[in-house]
Amino acid sequence: MIVLGVETTTKINSLALLKNEKILDETAFCPEDASKEIFISLSNFLKRNKISLNEIGLFAVSLGPGSWTGIRIGISLVKGFATALKKKAIGIYSSDILAEAVRDKENKAICTLIKAEKALIYRAFYQNGKTTQIKKVSLEDLIKEIEKPTIFIGDALFIYGKEIKEKLGNFASFADSGLWRSKASFLARLGYRQFREGRKLDLRDLRPFYGETQYLTTEQQQKKIATTNCSNFTN
Repeated sequence: MIVLGVETTTKINSLALLKNEKILDETAFCPEDASKEIFISLSNFLKRNKISLNEIGLFAVSLGPGSWTGIRIGISLVKGFATALKKKAIGIYSSDILAEAVRDKENKAICTLIKAEKALIYRAFYQNGKTTQIKKVSLEDLIKEIEKPTIFIGDALFIYGKEIKEKLGNFASFADSGLWRSKASFLARLGYRQFREGRKLDLRDLRPFYGETQYLTTEQQQKKIATTNCSNFTN
């Protein structure tokens, strides 16, 4: 199966193709007019790889949180193609995509940080297959939650990374800065893995996620993992 990952929720958009669990290619671009450039970039990307839309077996798209406009563009694109071509599609939250990038360190506490409005941050914690809700917090509240060494990843680090390091010291380590924005390659991998694990797919589930705390992360929704309080990650 060929999987197309579509990530449009960050400042740098990306597309990725995965086949048999291996990334075939990935491209990134900074759109000035995302609604137009996504189609041009996708067309050129598929031509470069000599793959047609009909050959795509699964579309994977980021649901957010992130750029409000970008979220809507990506979901609309994938919904349109999946409906017209009668293909499968899966939506993944941005926090889950970021956590996938450091999945090899999942035995350690991981905190994803996505910048929000008004000096706030969307954060979620991951460790040993468990995760918390995506929650909008202030930097001050985030610092209070950290009571053990934690790996941070996400675009909010471009703004708050220095202050987090100053306040948390050795309790804070950062993923490589090249991973701070979610990428289509990790989206495609995670989407395909969840599909293989039997996640039920429904186009109606492809809804924009703007960071409301009542929503659970993809892992919680699909695998019925109980919501875990932050204390479980800090004890």
